[in-house]
Amino acid sequence: MRAARAIYKHVNYVQCCAMQTSEQLPEIMTLKETAAYFRCSERHIQNLILSGLPHFRLGALLRFRRDEVIAFLTGNQHLSRHRQRRVILETLNQQKG
Repeated sequence: MRAARAIYKHVNYVQCCAMQTSEQLPEIMTLKETAAYFRCSERHIQNLILSGLPHFRLGALLRFRRDEVIAFLTGNQHLSRHRQRRVILETLNQQKG
C-alpha cells in the first residue's frame, strides 16, 4: 500500500511539473501546483508568501489564484546587471542609428 501511495504521489508531482503554459493551470492552484509552476520547493513558495505572493486560505489549506500568481511572477522580474547594460547599449545604438 505504501509503495502504491508513493507511486501515486510521484505521478501526481510529475503531472504538476508537466504543466508548462498558464492555460493548462487550474484557476485555483494548490501549494504543490504553484511550486511546480515556479519549479521550486514548497518551502520557497512559503517564503514568497512572506514577500507578498498573493494567496488565500480554505481553512488550513493554502490556495493561489492563477492570474495573481502570474501577475506576481511577471511583476517581480529583475534584470541582472549584465542584462541591464545590454539593454541600455541596445537602446543607445538604436537611437544613434
